[in-house]
Amino acid sequence: LNESVPEDGSLHTAWVELRVPQANLDATLAELEELGTLRDQRITAEDVSNQLVDFEARLNNLRQTETMLLDIMDRAGEMADVLRVAQEVSQVRQSIEQLDAQLASLRSRVAFSTITINLQSFSATAAEGRPVNEELRDTWVASTRSLGDLTVSLLKLLTWLAVYSPYLFLLFVAPWLIWRKLRINESVTPATPSRDSGDSA
Repeated sequence: LNESVPEDGSLHTAWVELRVPQANLDATLAELEELGTLRDQRITAEDVSNQLVDFEARLNNLRQTETMLLDIMDRAGEMADVLRVAQEVSQVRQSIEQLDAQLASLRSRVAFSTITINLQSFSATAAEGRPVNEELRDTWVASTRSLGDLTVSLLKLLTWLAVYSPYLFLLFVAPWLIWRKLRINESVTPATPSRDSGDSA
């Protein structure tokens, strides 16, 4: 069982792992579904038959080897031979114990099914809503943060304009001033009087 409780108490979560006999898996799942609202369900299976056969064969071979070594040790005459065979028997015995434990664990996995449950429960305090002072505090913090961000953005814009103002002047202001000056010159230039074709020289 692993339980997690948040500080605000809004949502309680827990993880539960159950091991049930293989024959009782369907009945157990049906009973668990009645405890609450089922959101998601996943069932996976693993074929371990090949591993069982392999472990059993290796275990039988090791036990036969142990029996042969014990017979050799009984017939050995020299102490050095007895010690050497005894060391080999000890190594084989250690391998048998390890493999026997793995085989027992594998058989347990076959006989039992593992159910992992993720539980979620909303507490009553969450439905009542947050206190007014906390709501006002959060609103004040959010508004001041927004005002600060706006101020920083405006300062960045002014800095950008100050740095690039010479280029902006050349691109926009200078052409406009030249165009305005030309228009003024055109408006003040006196018109040239035209001669009457009927006048004599």
